[in-house]
Amino acid sequence: MMKATSAQLIYSRPVFPRSIVFSSPLVFTLCLALRTCAQDAVGSLEGHVFDTSGAVIRSATISLTDLATNAKRTRNPDNDGLYRSVELGVSSYSLSVDAAGFAHFSQAPIEITISQTSRVDVSLAVGSTTQSVSISDAPAAIDTSTNTLGKVVDSRELLDLRLNGPNFAQLGLPQ
Repeated sequence: MMKATSAQLIYSRPVFPRSIVFSSPLVFTLCLALRTCAQDAVGSLEGHVFDTSGAVIRSATISLTDLATNAKRTRNPDNDGLYRSVELGVSSYSLSVDAAGFAHFSQAPIEITISQTSRVDVSLAVGSTTQSVSISDAPAAIDTSTNTLGKVVDSRELLDLRLNGPNFAQLGLPQ
């Protein structure tokens, strides 16, 4: 048995197999590309719950119902009166708010679109539980919680887009 020199020990074989060294950047790049191309088909709804004088109502119960599936989510506002429902599927929703000593509040339809945050601030009037306030108008389509722009594009609009060649990355550029 021969004794190996220090130079032979250092250069005798690579620390990592070459297949791992060359495939790792490729796998990382593919995972990054898939993550950046994916867009969640969800939106969110948020707002504050106040009484008519502007005081926060922490004891309110907020119910959000999907009008297409009748799936219901219930939550309470935080200490600042803020409620937030995230990861809502794209659909129309009905919002109802109840609090002891205040009139019932409901609003429908509220449209939730892809990657947008709709905002509905609720002002509850003092009254008994037999009184009810219903709003049947949709909230403004302005997203004041983020600085992103977006639009839901139907298949006809997508087919009518003019592209300079087969580069689909141009779809994200402003027109």
